[in-house]
Amino acid sequence: MRLATETVKNMEEGIRDSSSLRSAYNNALLGLSKPPAMPVVLTLPHAMIGYSTMSKVDKNYNEVKEIINKENLIELKPKRNLSDLKIPNQVDESKIKDFLINKGIRINDAINIVNTINCIIILIKWYKENDPNVLEYELRTFVVIPFLLSLGWSEQKIKLEYNKIDIALFNNTYNSKEKQEPKIIIETKTFDDGLYFAQNQIQNYVNNYNDCQIFVTTNGYRYNIFKNVENEFIRYSYFNLLDMREFDYLDNSIKGMLEGMYEISNFK
Repeated sequence: MRLATETVKNMEEGIRDSSSLRSAYNNALLGLSKPPAMPVVLTLPHAMIGYSTMSKVDKNYNEVKEIINKENLIELKPKRNLSDLKIPNQVDESKIKDFLINKGIRINDAINIVNTINCIIILIKWYKENDPNVLEYELRTFVVIPFLLSLGWSEQKIKLEYNKIDIALFNNTYNSKEKQEPKIIIETKTFDDGLYFAQNQIQNYVNNYNDCQIFVTTNGYRYNIFKNVENEFIRYSYFNLLDMREFDYLDNSIKGMLEGMYEISNFK
């Protein structure tokens, strides 16, 4: 079970190129007594992994499959060729500043966002080297909140641990005496936790908070962003502050760093 668990964890952590996909495929099939009758196509888009029919697979593969299905993280999708996927361009400081300034954001604010991202990257790398088991609330306090502040959210519009929500962002200044619903809900995770929520879990937020427009899961540097479209959360963006790209490697329709960052900002 250890091998299967580690394989799923590695898959979700962010398999971002074709060579890594092939490596993950091989790892998932370690220990097979016979090779599969047909190749497996792994995808990591909205849900997590898609796979084609395999014959005479042994316990290792079934364990991987069982773990994925148990978490309700899988949606079977048509097979896709890796060659059909485009490699997204990297996003650097100048692209971020140009994008934000062209959106009408003040130059000083754009510079502040870039500087904050650079500080977060340094801190994340420090955590990974010196404190890889950093706690969720520490990441929330020292990494996620500074990023949100740079994106234009004031302390008066941010509420922590709101009705069991890790971070709630409000359109207006929060007032406990008034009935308010968050515009954005953010669930924070640790480095070792996955970002993927089962679709029914996400849908619960739509049902409970009609005004919520965006749902986010993050471990401090990876952000998975869903938008409310006609009362259904649709995956909109994925970005990784340690590997900023224009769109998602494995689902080119999913937007990347620039649109995702802007979507969760208070500058819109």
